[in-house]
Amino acid sequence: MKLKAEVYTFVLLPVYLLMFVYSTLTFLPWYLFTNAKKRKAMAKRLKAKPVSDVSGSPYRAVSHFDSLATIDIPGADTLDKLFQHAVGKFGTKDCLGTRELLCEENEKQPNGKVFKKLILGEYKWLSYEEVNTRVNHFGSGLAALGLKPRSTVAIFCETKAEWMITAQACFRYNFPLVTLYATLGEDAVTFGLNESGATHLITSAELLETKLKCVLSQISNIQHIIYVGKKTIELSEYPTGLQIHNMEAVEDLGAKPENCQKTPTSDTYP
Repeated sequence: MKLKAEVYTFVLLPVYLLMFVYSTLTFLPWYLFTNAKKRKAMAKRLKAKPVSDVSGSPYRAVSHFDSLATIDIPGADTLDKLFQHAVGKFGTKDCLGTRELLCEENEKQPNGKVFKKLILGEYKWLSYEEVNTRVNHFGSGLAALGLKPRSTVAIFCETKAEWMITAQACFRYNFPLVTLYATLGEDAVTFGLNESGATHLITSAELLETKLKCVLSQISNIQHIIYVGKKTIELSEYPTGLQIHNMEAVEDLGAKPENCQKTPTSDTYP
């Protein structure tokens, strides 16, 4: 057995030598010409650190630790102002696009598994100005439902145009926004909503029916649920006292003259 191992080693020795020579000849030029040492040091450098010793303190890049980074858009110092700058600059150009779901097909894979295949239509676009109008109406609608500045809103929804409209409305009306991944399970969603203390929740009709319905009794703070989609929700199947609204209805509420008059630029929204 020992003799056999020695024979294998002797036979493969030229291969090992060739691999060593090749590695040496290719590694050294790569190391020298790509500045690998500097790139390794850059990857290991301290990039951010907490702004204070308090637990949970936010982190800030060390390159701008004493001041926030600046941009070349005077006065655009918030996310809302950045979006309003984009609205003024791009106006009628396409902003958010949505493809309508036409149908679903089961597609069998070679291994026997079956996947759902979505058949989607053409994109339907909202311009920057149209999105801006919907942002104003939705923010005003949330305020009309009793949401106050600095009151937390949670969004548990798939990525879609309504997700971005909700986020921009929260930025504009000073509603802190908590986001929950649509892929989270029931226990994680329950924990996240209870921890955040959100009173208003934006979700989709599908997630409301499949993941939220069974755990709403375990969530203490939610007073209003706004769902995306045209599906009719059977309110009798949900806890008494919980108000459930369609997102379009909330936008219509915010579009009413008596609610539009309360704009996010007033003193009510510091």
